Amino acid sequence: MVELEGPSDTHHVQLVEAFNNGYKSAQRKYNFCNRDAEDYAASRAGDGGLIVNQLTAPLYKSLAESDASLPLVWRGNDQPQ
Repeated sequence: MVELEGPSDTHHVQLVEAFNNGYKSAQRKYNFCNRDAEDYAASRAGDGGLIVNQLTAPLYKSLAESDASLPLVWRGNDQPQ
């Protein structure tokens, strides 16, 4: 998503810091990997997937209506779609 957005250097730093802060917050909340931590991670990943779909839907729609080729999408360990 960051590559697609192409943020300015300042905004890129802010995005990375926000991600890292969220990661550190979860680390403090879950000191070790148990069922609660796994459920939390799965929930966050699901929410992230929904956000990605919402953000990229207009891009895919506009590309589908043009002669442009659709970009490859990688999701985790999956093969490109």
